[in-house]
This record gives sequence, C-alpha cells and structure tokens, in this order.
Amino acid sequence: MVSIQLEGMDEIRRMLEGLAEKKGKAENKGLRAGALVVKSAAAVRAPRSASQKEHLADNIIVSNVQTENGQKYILVGPQRGDNNKFFYGKFLEFGTSKRTAHPFMGPAMAESTVQLVQAMAEAVRREIR
Repeated sequence: MVSIQLEGMDEIRRMLEGLAEKKGKAENKGLRAGALVVKSAAAVRAPRSASQKEHLADNIIVSNVQTENGQKYILVGPQRGDNNKFFYGKFLEFGTSKRTAHPFMGPAMAESTVQLVQAMAEAVRREIR
C-alpha cells in the first residue's frame, strides 16, 4: 500500500474558491465591456438630426447584467417596453405595420464583433489577474 500526503491543500482550496468568486465578476465585466463596444458602434449608425439637441445616438441604453436559464446577458439599444423620450428607436430598429425597419443596432453588432470579443477577453483577463 502506498501512502501519499499532500501539504498545502487548504491553501489551494482557498485559491480555487477565490477564482470562483472572480469568475462571476469577470463574466460581468466582460459582458459590460462588449456591450459598450456595441453601444459605440450603434451610436455612429443611429439617426441624428442637424439640430443641437439630444439624439437617439446619445441615449442608447445598456442594461445591467441579467440572467435567464443560467445564461448571463446585457441588452443594448432600444427595448420593446422602453417608454423614455427616445422610445422611437425601437420603431426604427424593428419597423412597424406602416414603416419598414431601418436597423442600426443589428448592423452595429455585426460590424463590431471582432472588437466586442477583444474587449470582453481583455476585461476578463484583467479581472482574473
């Protein structure tokens, strides 16, 4: 019979528990970093008038981190139930029965995918270090 004695297991266990705690924070920070990339890309594509006032582009919504069925996510852009003064963004993005859609969020997401992934990865790396 062979007997193996490991020393330092309590320390390793504490380190692993610390990583588990950091994992949740790292996920949240990664999601937030990616959402801000999409928000910036959408602000460039969102309609803007020539007048000096607030525009939809200046008020793109980024939600807090949400969880559904164990999956975390963040919503970016006009929300279907959104009733602020820039509510019309959802009609531009999705269209209505009388107006065709003029999406700016979908194309912003598509064109910023590489930057979004890079921003998320960097935020996660920073948090875990």
